This record gives sequence, C-alpha cells and structure tokens, in this order.
Amino acid sequence: MNRRRFVTALGAGGAVVLAGCTQGTDGSDEPTEIDTSTDVATGTGTEPTGDPASVVETFLTAAAAGDRERAIELLHSDHPMHPDNVENDTEFRLDTDIGSVERVRTDVETQAATAEDASSITGTDWVFEDGELATLLDGRDAVIVSARPASGSPAYRSLVATDDGAWRILWQGIETGSASDPPALHPRIVDEVTFADDGRSAEVRFAGSAPEGLVTVRSTVAGDEVSAESPAETGSLAVDLDPDGDEVAVTATVDGERRPVYRQRTGTMRIVDEIRVRVPDDENNPWGTTARVVLADFESDGSLRAEATRSGGENTIEPAGAANYVVVQIDAEGDELVVTLTEDGGSEEVHRERVSP
Repeated sequence: MNRRRFVTALGAGGAVVLAGCTQGTDGSDEPTEIDTSTDVATGTGTEPTGDPASVVETFLTAAAAGDRERAIELLHSDHPMHPDNVENDTEFRLDTDIGSVERVRTDVETQAATAEDASSITGTDWVFEDGELATLLDGRDAVIVSARPASGSPAYRSLVATDDGAWRILWQGIETGSASDPPALHPRIVDEVTFADDGRSAEVRFAGSAPEGLVTVRSTVAGDEVSAESPAETGSLAVDLDPDGDEVAVTATVDGERRPVYRQRTGTMRIVDEIRVRVPDDENNPWGTTARVVLADFESDGSLRAEATRSGGENTIEPAGAANYVVVQIDAEGDELVVTLTEDGGSEEVHRERVSP
C-alpha cells in the first residue's frame, strides 16, 4: 500500500463522510428504515455477525456525533482510512463542524457484490490500485448498502465486507445529485506559463481570446513586474524569478474588475506539481469530471484546501505535507482551481489555474 497516498483520500469527495461531513436532519419523526432481513451466506460458510445495513447506519451517526473510536471500530481492517493503513503520525479525524444524524434510511442494493459492482461507488478508482479491490474481496462476502439521512441529502453508497466474521465498511462514497447551472466562466487570460531551465525567469503566454484590459505579471520574491493593456495583441510577458524559489502571479481586468487569474510557486516554494483532469468513462459516474492536484514534496502540518470556483467542488487534506494529491470535482466544460494553504493561524493562496478536459 502507498500509505502517503491514502492520507490524501481523507480529502476526496468519495470519502467525505469519513471526515464527518454529514448533514443534519430535518427533525421529522419518521422512524429509521433498516433492511435487517438480508440473508447473505458467507464465503467461509459461517454467517457473519450483525447486519451490513445497521453497520452503515451506526457509522453515519457516529461520524456525525464526532465519535472517532466508534467510527473506527466499524471500518474494515483493509479500509484505506483505517489507522493501521495511514502514516503513523496521522490520525483518523472526524469533522467537528457537522450536524447530527438521528435517522438514516438504508437499503441493501447489491448482494454478493463483486469488485466490478463496487467500482460504481465514488472514489474506488482513486484509492484502490488496479486489481486491489478484487484481491481484497476474494474469499469474503460483500454487499453494497445505500443510505440517506432523514433530511434527504446527502446520500451514501457503502461497500460492506466481512472482516474476521463481522460486517465492516471497506469503502464509502457520497452520491452527487444534479446541480443548478454553474456560473459562467470568466474569459481565459493565461494560455500557458513556461519556466527557464535555470529557474531564473518565466514567460506568461496569453490566450488569443483574452479581452482588452490591464494585465499584470509579477514575481513576488524577485520583485519583477510587467504589464500590458492588450494581452492578446501583446502575446506574452516575461518576468525574472529568484531561482531558489518564487511565485508567479497574474492579475487582470475581467468584466471591469481587477482579479487574480493565475498563481504558481517554483523551486523550494513549490506546492503544486501539476493538475490532471480526468473525464469518466461512464457518463453516469456520480463523481463526474475531476481534477487531480498533484502536490510537490513539502513540509507542513497545516491543511491544504483545493476549490473549483465554478462547480463549487472542494476538498481539504490535513496534514498537507503528508499527502501527494487531492481530487476535486470540476465542471465538465471547464473550471478554475484555487489551492489554499492554512498553517500557523494564517491562510494564503498558493496556486490558481484554469483547467479544462
């Protein structure tokens, strides 16, 4: 297992409930609905204790209540977020800013679930290596349980498998419903940024469709700054950089307002290595189009937040220095990613970039 990779999954949308991001109930008096009649034979010929639907319900209520110990008890020993499967100095954490979940409706939607069945659950393709899930399920019983708080949203799908004779959660994904139309994208200003091999300069190339208006490119450490009133006509601007580490920041006039449109750190200050956009093979994939923000090797005990300004997708990982990527859902027609680092009581934007499939 790649221990460092699994730390990142704490911030992944498919594992959001593992960070305790469940919603409060609507206060209705409708009773909990749990499918307790499921009869699933075990691969070992021994009936497992408990029932998978109850395990999921208990996990959700424990996560909402911030009961870390109880939530961990319900994780499969091979779950990527199980404390035994992450960095030794990284705790399994539950979000403390969550509402209560008093009632949960559950249903066993797939019995005798296979790895292929489980692949439809959000996040499995990101946290399990090729063939790993099939290996984990070999010789075990598994079911897929859907769950929804009485409030109606969000909904979860869980892969529950036998572990030493008991049902335990091997993975859980959050379902995403249809959203309202996203806000329009601002005109693209920056087309590409290239860096000299010696790290002493950067060239910012502008999009041919960039609108008229003041554009400023600056290096925050070296202190170099250049501007242009017609970026499309100018074509590109270059700034000097501190070769040991610098930051390229681009500010432009967009729709009559000055706003940041690009930011990237270099050298020893580098936080983001690259951003990879992934379009799902299945158009019904609930996670949709995603961007994987690949992180550089840096030290930080703080938290790192990646946000897609158009789709509204966001994920936070902690500690930031223990992860090597974070996945964010983005709009399929293009989006803007902003990465913010919070440490020592302060927050600062460390990366901003337009992305598209």
